[in-house]
Amino acid sequence: MNFPGARFHGWFSSPGNGTVAIVLTTLMVGAVAILLSLDALWESPAAWSWVVLGWAAAALTVRWWLRDGLTMPVVLFGGLLLRLVVLPFPPVLSDDAYRYLWDGLVTHLGDSPYRYLPSDPRYAELQHLVEFQRMNSSGFHSVYPPLSQVFFFLAASVRGLGFHAAFVLLKLLFGLVEFAGILAVARFLKPRDLMLYAWNPVVVLAILGQGHTETAMIGFLLLTIAAVHAAQPGRASLALAAAGWIKLVPFVLFPLLIARFGWKRTLPGILASAAGLLAFDAETLRHLGSSLKLYLSYFEFYAGPYFVLRDLGWRFFSTDPRPVISLALTGLFGLVWLGVCIRQFVRPLRFEVAAALIFAAYLLCSRTIHPWYLGGILCLLPFLAPRWRWPWLWLAAGAWGTYFFYVDGTYWPFVWVGWLGWAALSGIALLTWPSLKWRIDHIVQPLLRRRAAWKTWQILPALAGLESPHILDLGASEGYVTEALSVRLRHPSFTLADVADRFRVPFPQMTYDGIRLPFPNAHFDASIATYALHHCADPLATLTEMARVSRYRVVLLESWGRTHLLRLLLAAVDVTANALRGGSWTERVRYRSIPEWSALAGASGLHLVRSTDLGGLFHAKLLLEFEPLHHRTVKILPDPDDSPL
Repeated sequence: MNFPGARFHGWFSSPGNGTVAIVLTTLMVGAVAILLSLDALWESPAAWSWVVLGWAAAALTVRWWLRDGLTMPVVLFGGLLLRLVVLPFPPVLSDDAYRYLWDGLVTHLGDSPYRYLPSDPRYAELQHLVEFQRMNSSGFHSVYPPLSQVFFFLAASVRGLGFHAAFVLLKLLFGLVEFAGILAVARFLKPRDLMLYAWNPVVVLAILGQGHTETAMIGFLLLTIAAVHAAQPGRASLALAAAGWIKLVPFVLFPLLIARFGWKRTLPGILASAAGLLAFDAETLRHLGSSLKLYLSYFEFYAGPYFVLRDLGWRFFSTDPRPVISLALTGLFGLVWLGVCIRQFVRPLRFEVAAALIFAAYLLCSRTIHPWYLGGILCLLPFLAPRWRWPWLWLAAGAWGTYFFYVDGTYWPFVWVGWLGWAALSGIALLTWPSLKWRIDHIVQPLLRRRAAWKTWQILPALAGLESPHILDLGASEGYVTEALSVRLRHPSFTLADVADRFRVPFPQMTYDGIRLPFPNAHFDASIATYALHHCADPLATLTEMARVSRYRVVLLESWGRTHLLRLLLAAVDVTANALRGGSWTERVRYRSIPEWSALAGASGLHLVRSTDLGGLFHAKLLLEFEPLHHRTVKILPDPDDSPL
């Protein structure tokens, strides 16, 4: 995708229906913003409505990602529209903005925001303002780096028009930097991958919508990545220095740039990083350090790994375990950071992948993870393989409900749901990681063989009576069902066919395009497909081909969920199981009832002879036996004693 300069003609008529995607997502995000602006919401039974809407908006972005039909202009326009919608959104989810604008006012007075506490008597004339009244950190010196202070100063210049005007200007300034970063990386990202960040409701509402400094940090970080891709080390280092002087954390990424380009080519950013220290003298630097230490030791929020270790510490030790745990986690992060940096000098990863590893380690070793702290990892997800995205998207969705902590509402269930989901999805990602998959195969393949034997007993009655049958196993995958059938039928011969080569048995086998089978009419006595057709993009075409190449029978063993919720859960398990076998996380499945399969088969030239519901509460199994309409006679063995059963 060449952008800018991409043609906008027909962009709302893209296959993914860009108009519907933008309108639905914008309406949901706008509705959340409006609901949160209602003071009475938090004390009403409808308080959960904004959480549900936020989850629905997140689910929609995943749906659009799976459909993969949106163009880059649609994604960019939708991201811009979402950001414009939340610009008027007041700071109802966080009170950090009051401190931001307070620092800006102090700078306008000619003072350093790092020198005096907001409660100092010298600011008595300002302490009636809403910035001071609603600030949660009047007993702390400012911890926001110098470049953040520049943004605060610019926003505070319109404070005469009221607090809200200054707050909107602050968000606009942050948003311009962030969107510049989005435009920069749009040149080399797929539209649907960029959408996972640009349309993420946590990013739009909780980070930009609340005017957090992470917004600008993300923008500069994306500009860094774009410069790295363009092989412009000077610009990359300057953008990374800017990100660091917004939020400090990005400074830990500098070794990654130096490993890639060398210290001489990254010297502009190194010098810019050093220049930021000119904003401090010994006293203000000491104030900054002490406030950072207090912040780091004071807050504990949505930090699953830390909470587990803390609670175990309280259980097994008589003294307060938190200082030791914090020190251990800090040391662990240091080791991970050092390992990633050394790896970059020896066997480098892509810059954004290494950065994601460091940000992930930083969050996992933290004792405080506010929703906006996730911005650093969320902006890197479009650059990662899909398997590594889902744990963090789930964790971000779980963070929605943690805002109830501030109104003494339900909090801990969101922590458990968020982190247990993160752990489960991370485990699946590891199991499907190619670097580990060969080891997992030693466990998975024996299980698949046992499962195939069970499938064989389910499908065997439908094949009884066929003498010396020549059978096509369509969607055979490893071929274990064929292997099990070969010892239970009388003198059979088999051909295995699938769209991917995963065969592990010594039978005739072939891969095909999923559309046309390269066999003549009535080439096989029977065709079977076990738990395969619900993965087909065009099951009608597949059944038509099975009917064409089969002389006597077509047998399907299919999955079914008895309720919509069960079908959704079954699809999640199904896709995960196939991913463990080397399949795709993005495949779509559709389960059909017996009447639906019968109608589909009738349109493909098949006649339903028998259907059997084999039972199952969560995973119902359907056995369907068809005859091709061109031949309604089946060869039956005359002597029951000769049955293969």
